[in-house]
Amino acid sequence: MPVYHFLPQEWALDDLKNKRLKVATFDDLNDPFELLCFNMTNPTDCKRFDFIKQYAISNTGILCFSREWKNPLLWSHYANKHYGVCLGFEVPADKLITVNYTEVRPAVNWELPEQEIAESFLSTKFDGWNYEKEMRCFLPLATGQKDASTGHYFTDFGPSLKLQEIIIGPLSNLTELEIKPLIYGIENEVKVTKTRIGLENFEVVQA
Repeated sequence: MPVYHFLPQEWALDDLKNKRLKVATFDDLNDPFELLCFNMTNPTDCKRFDFIKQYAISNTGILCFSREWKNPLLWSHYANKHYGVCLGFEVPADKLITVNYTEVRPAVNWELPEQEIAESFLSTKFDGWNYEKEMRCFLPLATGQKDASTGHYFTDFGPSLKLQEIIIGPLSNLTELEIKPLIYGIENEVKVTKTRIGLENFEVVQA
């Protein structure tokens, strides 16, 4: 399934150079309601979810993608205000979970299968975020590669994270000639796209 990951230019170039992608943790994310999608007014539920939340923060890594790249808000919020880069990947559909957006925090139904509750807990967000059209891939942090200099986790490009496209932001001065050396050996498999601000619609489009 084609999915897209937005980055500031310097991070994108580093990821391309090292053929890897940073694995986020829940502490890295910009939504204070992460892992708080259910109604927490029941004290018993609150205690149970606090334990689950702390476990997820310590043990679960996340790769966040969008199903599209043309929305200008994504470039503004995640690609350094249109100066950054979007990396397009092919990721197996069975490794992705679609984020569910809701206006109301539901009460948890503990009678549902554990897997269903866990997926809702990990991938439910307020409806105001729906412009992201987010897909998530979860990885155990124990299997990630921790960079000693930064303390961040990374996962390598490969069959389950196949780089297919490099989309240069509309305000970036980055050129295809600067990118080609970073993808030597796979340059024929990766499309490089320069973008501009759309003239007809509120979109970022191919230049």
